[in-house]
Amino acid sequence: MRYTEAMEGWIRQNYRKGTINDNLDAFEAEFGIRPSKQALYVKAHKMGLRKDAHSNERYVPAVKRMRWSAKEFEREREWMLANDTGESVFTTIDAFEREFGFRLNRSQVSLFRSTYGTSKRVSHGGGKPALPIGTERPGKDGYIKVKVREFPTVPQSKDNWRFKHHLAWEEANGRKLPDGWTVLFADHDKDNYDPGNLVAVPRNWIGVLNNPELPAYSDRETLEACIALAKLNSSLRDATHLSERKCRVCGTPFTPTEAQRSYRTPVMTCPECRAAGKRWAGERKPAGEGVCVVCGKAFPKRIPSQRRCSECVAEKPKASPDRHAERARSRS
Repeated sequence: MRYTEAMEGWIRQNYRKGTINDNLDAFEAEFGIRPSKQALYVKAHKMGLRKDAHSNERYVPAVKRMRWSAKEFEREREWMLANDTGESVFTTIDAFEREFGFRLNRSQVSLFRSTYGTSKRVSHGGGKPALPIGTERPGKDGYIKVKVREFPTVPQSKDNWRFKHHLAWEEANGRKLPDGWTVLFADHDKDNYDPGNLVAVPRNWIGVLNNPELPAYSDRETLEACIALAKLNSSLRDATHLSERKCRVCGTPFTPTEAQRSYRTPVMTCPECRAAGKRWAGERKPAGEGVCVVCGKAFPKRIPSQRRCSECVAEKPKASPDRHAERARSRS
């Protein structure tokens, strides 16, 4: 194509800003025609223009950390949902700065669009023919995935592919798999899609069911027994974690909050002491008996890794056990 003086002036003024795709979008909006990437790149290089990564807004660090789902950014989130057109990133960034007084960077806008499904960019496989619906392919860890829709409902995601064993469970049970649940193969055979071999469980139970302290499962009956045991352990943990107890720091009775239910160990420090930075350190378990590597005397350990008795530690507190033992042997 032939570039007019107005086009060349526009390229000279705007080429350094943004990416090549941003330039093409803005050029098309200005002149009604869209050159190819290669054509615009070659024209700019002939004019002596180069992209400056340091001044390019694609690489500008964020002025403020934005957690779009947080309550504190509710006003900004509602504004973005109402005003982000999904077209030029820099148009949205400029409008946002006029509204809120600070500037977003490109990544923050892209993350918002990806999260809330407002992006208008749809990938069609780089010109390759799209795979038909029903296509199967290996997924993570050998699980088969099935294409269920032509395109994802959320742009830049892959929610048009689903696990085959999830679909088989839904077909056998006549309902959708609840949110936060997954499906296990009772006999661990990932090619066995028999309805009796597929068991739905809450996703947060996977770690409990894989605990080596629980019995291993090999069929539906043993898996359901493990699930029942996991339910019992969960109920016992809730009762232990949420019952009233005395603070191990100040002795004040208190009841842990609901949010502390999932903690690995029960909370033994009241909220007031925790806010003051005081926490119970826990009880030290007996470490057993040991034999000093320096003097050969038996001694009670303070910690499992202790290798020297207290007298030898006091003699050379900064020496390593091996070096201390070597020097003791050389003296004798």
